Amino acid sequence: MANATTVDIDLSSFAIGDDMTGLTVNGATISNGEIRQNPANDPSIITYFGDAGPVRIDFTSTMVTSFSVNGSDFGADQDNYFLEAYGVGDVLLASDSIVGPEGSEDEFMMSVAANFIQYVVFYDTDPFQGAVYWSDMSYTTASPIPLPAGGLLLVGALGGLAIARRRKQA
Repeated sequence: MANATTVDIDLSSFAIGDDMTGLTVNGATISNGEIRQNPANDPSIITYFGDAGPVRIDFTSTMVTSFSVNGSDFGADQDNYFLEAYGVGDVLLASDSIVGPEGSEDEFMMSVAANFIQYVVFYDTDPFQGAVYWSDMSYTTASPIPLPAGGLLLVGALGGLAIARRRKQA
């Protein structure tokens, strides 16, 4: 079985108001968003009303197998939240969605799991698109299974073929 490693995307080293667009944090490049404090006073990524597009995170590792993100709303409306994971060729691999209750600032978590996730996008929709704080992001990578015995088997097989060939020639 492959070894799994969980990587946290730590936003605590950034200042409130920092633009996250194009920054790489722990092997994840973030597209779109600015650092703000969520209602729990944790640093979070927020996209703003109206022109807020989805937050996209591209991974430097090709072995990403899961991603999770927490969110919290301003609490004034009911929003629809979406998380999508994509692979090579922009193929949708997995998705998660939640309808947040109106008037709630409760934190929610969304997650996706699939092999070879290249990037994820997360966003909310009407009526007040972009009014969500995204925080506590993490992803899991899997290491390829080492096959140390495979090399020994190959050497043994080649040696056996060489011996068989010598015997046939003799």
